Amino acid sequence: ARALFTPEVIAADLERLAGAQRDDGGWTVEYARISPAGVLDWRGHVTVRAVELLHRNGLLTLGEVT
Repeated sequence: ARALFTPEVIAADLERLAGAQRDDGGWTVEYARISPAGVLDWRGHVTVRAVELLHRNGLLTLGEVT
């Protein structure tokens, strides 16, 4: 599906994603929230997914964990 979008559109959305990072380092859930517990459960998933996307696209370098 990426081929359907120009590189500029992809770059703009990656910048939007990077800019959505919260002060505590995570990302918030951007879809319908059923319960406060559900938001907390899904926040971790959304954060890991954002880190993966930014890393795969060269916008985030992951350091070595010791």
